[in-house]
Amino acid sequence: MQKSIYIVLENGWVFRGIPFGAAGEVVGEIVFTTGMTGYLETLTDDVI
Repeated sequence: MQKSIYIVLENGWVFRGIPFGAAGEVVGEIVFTTGMTGYLETLTDDVI
């Protein structure tokens, strides 16, 4: 049986998924963009 992972947002929403890659607990951010171009800049820009 495969384990589930969860993304828990600050507003309380929880998303369940299937893990891949290295195991462990991490903290990060989710980036959402609707642009058809410039997605690489969205992924590499660091907002402080």
